[in-house]
Amino acid sequence: MAQDSNTSVYVVYGADDFLRRGELNTLLRRLLGGEADGLGLTQFDGSASCELSDVLDALRTPSLLASETIVCVRDADDFVTTHRARLEDYVAAPSPDGTLVLECRSWRSNTKLHKAIHARKGAIGVEKPKGWNEIRGWMTSWIEDQAAAHGCKLDRGVAARLYEQVGDDHGVLDNEIRKLATYVLPRTSVGPGDVDAIVGQSREQTVFKITDAIAERNAHKALALWQQVLATDRAAPYKAIGGLAAGLRKLVQAKAHIAGGGTAFSAKKALRIFSDGNSLERQLKRFNGRQWEDILLRLLRIDYGSKSGLGNVERAMEKLIVDLCAA
Repeated sequence: MAQDSNTSVYVVYGADDFLRRGELNTLLRRLLGGEADGLGLTQFDGSASCELSDVLDALRTPSLLASETIVCVRDADDFVTTHRARLEDYVAAPSPDGTLVLECRSWRSNTKLHKAIHARKGAIGVEKPKGWNEIRGWMTSWIEDQAAAHGCKLDRGVAARLYEQVGDDHGVLDNEIRKLATYVLPRTSVGPGDVDAIVGQSREQTVFKITDAIAERNAHKALALWQQVLATDRAAPYKAIGGLAAGLRKLVQAKAHIAGGGTAFSAKKALRIFSDGNSLERQLKRFNGRQWEDILLRLLRIDYGSKSGLGNVERAMEKLIVDLCAA
């Protein structure tokens, strides 16, 4: 939403922590003339014992070191709930000496407070779109913009490739973009090969390659992929069990989706499975829904055994893979 230069109360809201805080920092930089932690900024933790009187005193006290007094209440959901009526009064007659910024995860649009701030162009919502195609397009555009902010360029296809390999965790994506920007120097353009070299393949992609190899009854290929997972880091076996379990749960869901009249391709889209439709169809035909559930239960037993000291996760996983390929 466009912001009015005369607005004296803002709320930045949205469930995604990374996006909300990014939008909040952008707003604070604008209000403070380019510095997100400038001298005119006073911050309060709204999730703790934050008193409204302290916030109002800060707003009514001109800064001795800066031309603007900005008071930001972070994690302000509880603060707003507790002081909603008095905040409504404040919005109606704000201090001429300061600007109030509220950061909230959720924000009720049917309240007087929302309507008052919205009318003054101070309500800034940060929400993801709904629907696979909308999310994919929105995320790809976000990656392009974030790359530009870090001094590099990803075209739409490369941005989509990065999204498919990393997923939609904005913090992780931002970190990967930073690494790519450094990796390609002195170039500024990031290509698909750069993404593959630095980001590699996501755990979920590897999971579906393993289950695809099992569907082909190719134990050698499945074990080689498992060893590839183990080579990533010392905690890989434990992470991989979680990844395999998540992948198998998606296969169980995909099986139910098809039983309800869907197709492998519509299941891939609905469940956001990063595997081509033909491979997914082959995997789903390999075992029935009950068998996939039994395999998932066996994985959980391996996980429990490893954490309780009753089993060796690497040997147990190798045995599971061989058994499944021979089944």
